[in-house]
Amino acid sequence: MIFKKGVLYECIISTKNEDSSYNLAPFGVYIFKNNVFLKMYKWSRTLKNVLRSRIFVINFVQDGILFLKVLAKEFNDIETFPSENFKLPVIKNCNAYLECIMEEAKEYKDFYFIKGKILSEKIFNKNFINRGNYMCIEIAIKLTRRNFNIEKELSIIKKTMDYNSFLQIKNYISKIVKNR
Repeated sequence: MIFKKGVLYECIISTKNEDSSYNLAPFGVYIFKNNVFLKMYKWSRTLKNVLRSRIFVINFVQDGILFLKVLAKEFNDIETFPSENFKLPVIKNCNAYLECIMEEAKEYKDFYFIKGKILSEKIFNKNFINRGNYMCIEIAIKLTRRNFNIEKELSIIKKTMDYNSFLQIKNYISKIVKNR
């Protein structure tokens, strides 16, 4: 498994609706060993589909605009092909995809915490989106402008990247601020 423990990966989840049409939605996914972990809000169509069918595909894509297109439900011009086992949509040119089956769903006030088991994985390119990496770019831009108000970005990095990376980033920021 090439995924890092404690890293939140930004992905697009494929599921099938009750009417057999498909649904795509952006989600953050944690991966540990052979399991995936997702927080799905109760109003989510994806949650309803996963609770009903228990299967889903996680698409790892690099195109940030695709996340907005999916959120706007503009599926018509998104090229897909069927996944190997579930025949759910896989986004063409994705870096990787995982076919998963829900093992556990814990209900909370506004959301479910979903644990899924990875049944198959296809890796085409090992570059995966992590929100924390992009926050590093935002921090760099702010710091070059002498804007030291970076608490929001740091909180996202802490939440989405592994702890050692977070410490390394804080160390770099301290050096930059000290030299300004």
